[in-house]
This record gives sequence, structure tokens and C-alpha cells, in this order.
Amino acid sequence: MAYLLYLAWEIWQSDEKTQSDIATTASSLLFLARAWFYGGMGPAVFIARLHEAISVTHFEVGILKAPFMALVIGIVACSEGLRVKGSAESLGKQTTTSVVKSIFLVTVLDGMFAVFFASIK
Repeated sequence: MAYLLYLAWEIWQSDEKTQSDIATTASSLLFLARAWFYGGMGPAVFIARLHEAISVTHFEVGILKAPFMALVIGIVACSEGLRVKGSAESLGKQTTTSVVKSIFLVTVLDGMFAVFFASIK
């Protein structure tokens, strides 16, 4: 618990880039702390169950899907960015449109990947 407080202090005192690095470490430790305090599960049990639940296949699927998701997001962002007119209002509208379209298309693409991976099992 003291270490989590120390990390919170470091995040508050550090610059923006260091904050993201520390926050990533803190969030990982926070999962462990929640399991320990709320679930009565010690660190060794938590790590063992984590290894049982997640395999290398999860990593491989994520690495395979990531470039496709990035491509979809990039294409949508570029196409909507080219539609921006000369005002800040136009920029806001196109940014919102880009985000909504990207979320929708990534969800659809993820569903297609799920069907594909279910069919090859």
C-alpha cells in the first residue's frame, strides 16, 4: 500500500512523459492490490491464475489484429481530416465524426476477427 502511495506522489510530482510510465506501472500494481485487499487473494495466487487465464495465443491474436485496427483508424482519420473546412467548428465536427466512425469500424472489424478465429479453431 505504501508503494502505491509513493507512485501516486511520483506521478503528481513528475513531468507528463514520466507520468504515463509511472501510471502504467501503478495500474498494474493496482490490479494486484485490489485482488489482495478485496478478494483475499495473495500475489502468488493472483500471478498463478493470471498465467492460467492468459496464454501466448492471446498475445499473438492481439499482434495480428493491431495493424488492421491501426489501418482502419488511420484511413478514417485522414479522410475526415481532409474534409475540415477553415473553422474551428468544422475541425470539432470532423474530429467527432472521425472518432465515432473509427469506434464503429473497429468494433465491426473485431467482430469479423472473432468469427474468423472461431472458425479456424
